[in-house]
Amino acid sequence: MTDADVHDALVQTLPLFEMMRMRAATTARRHPRLGYASEDRRAPRRWVNLFTHTRRKLGPGDREVVSPNNDTLYSNAWLDLSAGPVLIHSPDFGSRYWTLGLLDAWTNPFAYVGRRSTGSRPQCTLMHGPDGPGRVPPGVSQVIAAPGHDVWIIGRILADDSAADLAEVHALQDALALRRADGSDAARRLDTGLDAQEPEPPPAPRFLPCVARGNCRRCTRPCAGRTSRASSAAGGRCPSRCAATGATIT
Repeated sequence: MTDADVHDALVQTLPLFEMMRMRAATTARRHPRLGYASEDRRAPRRWVNLFTHTRRKLGPGDREVVSPNNDTLYSNAWLDLSAGPVLIHSPDFGSRYWTLGLLDAWTNPFAYVGRRSTGSRPQCTLMHGPDGPGRVPPGVSQVIAAPGHDVWIIGRILADDSAADLAEVHALQDALALRRADGSDAARRLDTGLDAQEPEPPPAPRFLPCVARGNCRRCTRPCAGRTSRASSAAGGRCPSRCAATGATIT
């Protein structure tokens, strides 16, 4: 393998790793009803398909993401669509600005739900991955196809500094919900494969296998070239086939 191959593999996989790192750092260890994702509190298992909420405005000391805005409250969720579509329920936001930005595993925004794009009425958005939407239940407002099985929802709701307005926004956050087509809670446990507290990226023998295990098998991007180099750099430990395309990863 040449230096160019190594460089290309790192360039192609670093966004995937960063998304995995953020997923490990921002998903919940404990579900409010179903309890902890793992009995071992040090384990990297987390809850996905579950909203978590920031109840205060962020400031200069908040460095989890680059340059967060400080006029909205954030609601965050990571979707795993490998077990089927997920319904995103959102309440009536009235005249208040709100948005749910949807990012793929490469950090690319691919769709938005919110005041400017879908309006502020109560709505139900069906999100599906490469396997398709399946039977669309009654009451769905829009259907969005994700590029892969992994989606990061970054929600922002406009808020001012008064206690009364913050309380209203907290109620709107609590009304956001993720469910299956049958109405059941969409939450599921996921092994993130990472210790989110590690200050530096892991060494190469763990870096690329971690990326491959967590994301490469779920993408819809061509496996040839891009992931074959990543697989080679990882010592051949990428999954054998891409779940989206069926292509062999060598």
